[in-house]
Amino acid sequence: MVLFVSAHYAKSVKGEPTFLNLDEAYPEHIFTVLIWGEDREKFSKPEVRYKNQKICITGEIGSYRGIPQIILHLKNQLN
Repeated sequence: MVLFVSAHYAKSVKGEPTFLNLDEAYPEHIFTVLIWGEDREKFSKPEVRYKNQKICITGEIGSYRGIPQIILHLKNQLN
């Protein structure tokens, strides 16, 4: 488990991504959890619900601009 410390819901950006940043706030974060707008309703405002909580995520780890990330599609990927 790792602490989720900051988030950003980019509603006006293509795909409406929600970024959950782990361990440190952006831009010093060590890992990103990404939820695309099409899947967002499954997570009930994750930037509010999970902020400052320890979370456990599962999924395939990728990388974006050198930062590891997991893209969540299903609610059971986030506990």
